[in-house]
Amino acid sequence: MSANRNDTKLQFLALCQSLITGVQSLPDATLTIDGQTLTKAQVLQPLTDYVAAEAQVAPADAAYHAAVQKAHAAEAAARAVVVNLKPYLKVRLGKANPALKSQFGVDPAKTPQRSAATKAEAATKAKATRAKNKPAAPKPTA
Repeated sequence: MSANRNDTKLQFLALCQSLITGVQSLPDATLTIDGQTLTKAQVLQPLTDYVAAEAQVAPADAAYHAAVQKAHAAEAAARAVVVNLKPYLKVRLGKANPALKSQFGVDPAKTPQRSAATKAEAATKAKATRAKNKPAAPKPTA
């Protein structure tokens, strides 16, 4: 027989409450349980502690869930501000400014690292473009 934990928990809570009521109604001042003589207070203490602790769980759980919802709403609002603030700071300070990181915690834009081969190819193309677009001027005659 499988039982839902909440059902068994509720059943155990009801059992503890019934035991508290029943033990309190006994005329005996002491009870002998498992060969030990215990007062009613010693028997009732763990039961009343459990009932009191369970009574605090529901409000604490509700407060926890309310706090989590509040945190999620605050995070969504903060993310909306960050999405707009980061580009503003990059425009205001410059996208590669190191102050973005040191002062605001925003990663600056990385400068692309070009290889030597890419730089050489660019220089060759630039030289070819200059040669094509600017033919040599005629020498002045004296």
